[in-house]
Amino acid sequence: MLRANAKYKNGINHLPQSEKQNIVISEWRLGLFGLILSLTILTSKILYANHENIRSVLFEKRYITYETIVTDGEIVIQHAWVTVLKYSWFWFPIVCGSLATWFTGLMVYIDSSVPGMQPPSPISPSKYKMQSGHSFHLNYIFAIIIGFLVCGYMFIRGSSLEFFTH
Repeated sequence: MLRANAKYKNGINHLPQSEKQNIVISEWRLGLFGLILSLTILTSKILYANHENIRSVLFEKRYITYETIVTDGEIVIQHAWVTVLKYSWFWFPIVCGSLATWFTGLMVYIDSSVPGMQPPSPISPSKYKMQSGHSFHLNYIFAIIIGFLVCGYMFIRGSSLEFFTH
């Protein structure tokens, strides 16, 4: 060890300050050398384990034709469409219910005597809600109920996009 040759008297280090500084610098250099050595070993192991993949990426040229790209793209799109159709029993009723809620809420908002103020919408400032005396009006609750009814009806019916493709 680096401090083995230090002069100790009753467990107290009696080295001059300059020698203590040399020991610290030597330990720092040894630590840096160890770090560089370990990084070199790790890098060489990784390169050796993956040398075939690295060589194929760096040195082999693959020429891809337009027909290959089109064929691969068609396969990807076909797989994506099959996946969309497979799970459309779940997401299609939710999307339709959300659109029904949005459309009904928009009709209620536009049909108001003063849109957003009389009756106040759920996102209106609280001063308009205080004027009317209600925090949430039945008109907007009706819009949400319509969305749930549409979604529930489509779930019960088993609606999905698979019926439209056959």
